[in-house]
Amino acid sequence: MIGALFDKTGTLTGMAHLMKAASNMPGCAGLMVLTCVDNVWTPPRLEALMRAQRLPVFGGIFPGLLYEGQRFERGTIVVALSQAPTMVVVPDLAAASEQSIALSLEGAFTCHQEQDAVMVVLVNGFSSHISKLISGVFDGMGLSCNYLGGGAGNLSCPETPCLFTGDGLLKDGAIMALMNLKSGIGVSHGWRSISSPVKVSKSLRNRVLSLNSRPALDVYAELIAAHSGVRIRADNFFDVAKGYPLGICRLRGEFVVRDPLSLDEEGALVCVGDVPEGGYVEILHGDVRDLTQAADSVVKAAERLYPGQGLPALGFVCDCISRSLYLQDKFPSELRKMQRDYPMVGILSIGEIANNGQECLEFYNKTIVLGLLGSQH
Repeated sequence: MIGALFDKTGTLTGMAHLMKAASNMPGCAGLMVLTCVDNVWTPPRLEALMRAQRLPVFGGIFPGLLYEGQRFERGTIVVALSQAPTMVVVPDLAAASEQSIALSLEGAFTCHQEQDAVMVVLVNGFSSHISKLISGVFDGMGLSCNYLGGGAGNLSCPETPCLFTGDGLLKDGAIMALMNLKSGIGVSHGWRSISSPVKVSKSLRNRVLSLNSRPALDVYAELIAAHSGVRIRADNFFDVAKGYPLGICRLRGEFVVRDPLSLDEEGALVCVGDVPEGGYVEILHGDVRDLTQAADSVVKAAERLYPGQGLPALGFVCDCISRSLYLQDKFPSELRKMQRDYPMVGILSIGEIANNGQECLEFYNKTIVLGLLGSQH
């Protein structure tokens, strides 16, 4: 890890200059490029720029970026890497299987037993096959590395390609990039339960059709109304639901948060990420204090697990876009809670991916993930 550069123009020319500057930094062996959906370019020109790079490159297009404690809806961050990332690309998640993903990782990372390896995982956040990716990655790599990353994509145009490598753009795909770097991973969300557990009677991947053997929307609406007095309907669904995510119950007593984004034509709750049928969920809610405090907690957790001596080279934040939409003008408070005496950059993601090298890999919603990254061995 060498450092990160930022261009706020959001133009392809600005990105090209930034990538050239990063490539020319002493010791740079690869590039991670993070950019915004509101930037000014066309997909063919972006693809041509990626194909023209002499160094390995990977990245994604996100709803927003984080740089020096501020949120940006236009711009580009280029991270200069001190080590060429070893990459596996899944161009079409729908066509892949858990086994094929695991085998591709095992084949590519035959020397992945290095201590302190970290894998950056980027995926189309709107894919309905993310659980397949998560299972396949963990089956192939296990606890041999730390993981962090998140979902890319355009909230207003989900079908747009949102990932890229030196081979071009990807639509419903995923990128796994392994590097031998010291890392510490923190995960925190700050949401609290406001209901008793309810059973997921019927679900299909990321669609929840029934809860407690009743239509999912009916149960969801009743629990929200009991807490807030607000009745959720199709015409106000997103505005209300952004404050009431689902919490998938885990044996260790924590929740994996699922964000209901919309209703489909059958009245199912359409979430970012799968909700397992037969499991239990609780309705969550969060106040500003708890949510912003999670930002401080995530840094403390990552620092506690960071194995390097001295300060890390870079903090890489994956903060869910729906947190910023919910917190609105209080979101800067969350960002300020994360500031420390080392550079920190990040993405506003559509779902977050992480583990800390000690637990199973998870896909989260409405959560903050922080990876503290150090130097190469």
